[in-house]
Amino acid sequence: MVRSGLRLAGGLVLVAVAAGACGGEDTVVSSAPACEAPGLRVDPGSVARGEELRLSGKAFLDGCADSCVVDEDTGHQSCGAASPHRGITVELVPDDGRPVLLARVDADDDGAFVVEVTVPADAPEGRASITTDVVSTEPVEVTVHP
Repeated sequence: MVRSGLRLAGGLVLVAVAAGACGGEDTVVSSAPACEAPGLRVDPGSVARGEELRLSGKAFLDGCADSCVVDEDTGHQSCGAASPHRGITVELVPDDGRPVLLARVDADDDGAFVVEVTVPADAPEGRASITTDVVSTEPVEVTVHP
C-alpha cells in the first residue's frame, strides 16, 4: 500500500513537471537583485544657515532593468528598461516648518545625481529632513544651526 502510494505521488510529480515544461509560456528570470529603492545622502549632516550641503542620489530610475523574460520557444531573452527620473524636486522639511525647495535635478542614465545646495538663511534651527518627490525615497536627516 505504501509502495503504490509512492508510485502514485511520483507519477503526479512527473506529470506536473512535464505539464509545466510544455506550457510554452514565458519565464521571468532575474540574475540581479531586486531593483534598489532611490536613496539620498547628505554631507555634512549638520550645517549653518546660509551654508552649502552636498546632496547625492542613487537609483532614481523609473522602471526596473533587472527583470528579464525568456521566450521558451525561441530562447530569446529581453530585459525591462529603466529610465532616469527628470525634474526631481529636493526639499528641506524642518520638523516645525514648511518645506523649502532646495533644487530640481535630473538623474543621469544610471539614476544618480550630485548637487550643491545652499540652506536658506531663514531656515528654522534644529532637525530637518531632506526629501524628494520620487515615491519610495527615504528622507535623510540634517541639523540646521545658526
